[in-house]
Amino acid sequence: MTLEIRQMVIKSDIAQRADKPARESAADNDAGDGCDDARNGPEALRAGLVAELERLRER
Repeated sequence: MTLEIRQMVIKSDIAQRADKPARESAADNDAGDGCDDARNGPEALRAGLVAELERLRER
């Protein structure tokens, strides 16, 4: 997968998570999926995106 395509996929994933209603996200967490709200916040998503892009640049 090229870097540009991977960037678009990651951005799309972030946009979808940002659009997810808060109650749905809370229900997902209550369902025992192992996710923590703090790990799913916008800052965590940005940090993940930056880390992924840096990893891809090293290739």
